[in-house]
Amino acid sequence: MASAHVILDRFPMVISSIFPKYFREGTDSPAVWDHIRSTTLQAPSVTTAGEHNVVAQTLAGELKALVRVIPCADRRAPLVIYHHGAKEFDTSFNGIFGKRPDIPAHLVLVRAPFHEDFRRFLFGIGSLKRYLAMFAVSACLIEEVISQFKLAGCGPVSVTGTSLGGFVSLVHHIHFGSADSYMPMLAGPNLAHCLLESAYSRQTDRDAKARLPYLRSRLDFSTEYRNTDHRSVFPLLGRYDQMVMPEANIGAYGDTLIRYIEKGHLTGSTAFPALREHILSHALSAAKNHLRAAGA
Repeated sequence: MASAHVILDRFPMVISSIFPKYFREGTDSPAVWDHIRSTTLQAPSVTTAGEHNVVAQTLAGELKALVRVIPCADRRAPLVIYHHGAKEFDTSFNGIFGKRPDIPAHLVLVRAPFHEDFRRFLFGIGSLKRYLAMFAVSACLIEEVISQFKLAGCGPVSVTGTSLGGFVSLVHHIHFGSADSYMPMLAGPNLAHCLLESAYSRQTDRDAKARLPYLRSRLDFSTEYRNTDHRSVFPLLGRYDQMVMPEANIGAYGDTLIRYIEKGHLTGSTAFPALREHILSHALSAAKNHLRAAGA
């Protein structure tokens, strides 16, 4: 059974290696933390139902993002912010929560820059600078959503995402840390290993990989993660994942308790009931703890 998950992770990477590669245009970039500090958003109110366009000024120029908001009738309800995976927008969100969510929480879906379509995605990953600017915009947008909902009186805040979204969740945790709980799924602090050494590394430019030490300095967030208070982080990894490999992230997560599903990366990313259960178990637990503390 394990071999099936491994094959399903590895074989598509052989096929997708024909597409334009990550960082083919260059690897020079400030660190993601410098990108975040240099990013400014032009965001409307993001607490009302519907889709809201956001414009960001970044070190890689002007970028566009989007949030989809499904508010709860109770303004004091918990807030769950979900970030999608690479090359998709709402497929995983709809799979996890359904097209008509019946969850007692405000739900917000964040769309990263370069995810309007596949051509834009390929452009975005062409340089490390644009790629890290994308992370910065998503992290800053998550923080903007949190700020606005907190002002509106929402309950506990959870930030989560699958694959790319999980990595973004961790970047937000490290830099802002303003959510009550984080559930990164099929992601870990060592993004460098995913892009440079795992099965997914077939999609990274060969010349770029010649700068391994430099790229690790830009894409491995393990040290920064371990220097945070990460008691509110609840990761989920696929035991047979060939892209975000557990052995590359166990040390990166330090003493954080990791939950595993018996899946690979691709089979895990479509295990929607398990992903939903992981998110809601922690988001609703945070809400119960909040109510208990308020009652005390």
